[in-house]
Amino acid sequence: MPFRNPESRIKVGVSSCLLGEKVRWDGNHKRNRTVKNQLGRIFEWVPTCPEVEICMGVPRQAVRLMGNLKSPRLVATASATDWTARMTRYARKRSRELAKRGVCGYIFKARSPSCGVVRIPVTAQNGKTTAQGRGLFADAFMRRHSMVPVEDEDRLQDARVRENFITRVFAYHRLSQLFNGRMSRKTLAQFHQAHKCLLMAHSRKHEAALAKLIERAHRGSPAQWKTRYAEPFMQALTFKTTVKKNAAVLNYMLGVLKKSLSEAETQNVIQAIESYRNGSVSFIKPVTRIKRHVRKHKVDYLANQAYLNCSAQGQFR
Repeated sequence: MPFRNPESRIKVGVSSCLLGEKVRWDGNHKRNRTVKNQLGRIFEWVPTCPEVEICMGVPRQAVRLMGNLKSPRLVATASATDWTARMTRYARKRSRELAKRGVCGYIFKARSPSCGVVRIPVTAQNGKTTAQGRGLFADAFMRRHSMVPVEDEDRLQDARVRENFITRVFAYHRLSQLFNGRMSRKTLAQFHQAHKCLLMAHSRKHEAALAKLIERAHRGSPAQWKTRYAEPFMQALTFKTTVKKNAAVLNYMLGVLKKSLSEAETQNVIQAIESYRNGSVSFIKPVTRIKRHVRKHKVDYLANQAYLNCSAQGQFR
């Protein structure tokens, strides 16, 4: 069961202002070049501006979160108009629509009382402000789609965060394809085998736990396997890869390949891995050498690894 890059771009939700649409409260945009130009080459955008969609207008009064940290209200700063009920209804509706459209990730506008993912200020009745809230629209989406990868635009300026987000979006897309098809214990086992190296590069602990789950899969129904497998699979990918982790996976692959390689070919790969480990070459060099030998010697187990076929790590390094 090979897992390769999809022919069409994967759909990802995004705050409209980040693409350059003039939907901000002041009538301007917040175009983000990393989002629009770099990630736009990989994903198909599904834009949303929830404040425009609930008819707040452009331009409009700025809003803020007020009240209880766990259930804040969305209130206009000047007129005190309360938009909470309308935003909540729209967020639920739009979250359902985005699921039907097959959205596999979401990039939110940072510091927005509607779309902010983390550290959004919430002002209590006593006037004290705590920057621990989440935008109303973002919160509704994340509660409904807890496994869908999300990030805010600020964090995506970090190349490692960006790589991890891309990896998670691609993985969620493949997981969705598995669950939307005719899933069986066999196809789930094939899926896990194809993602073994990718999981190892993020969390060996999670990979081992998921492998044990596969061994016990005959005890439950497909619906139970889905529930038990999906969440820890996506959770594993939230752990960042490192040079040390990647080098360990590359050496594991070399171990699989060794019996097919000549001594000179083996040393060639070892040299590339060591050069990557000490920082003198990029990740793509040892991967390219391994892929070349995988194709040459027709090693199906490695040829089907998502780590080689769909890894985001080669996108920006």
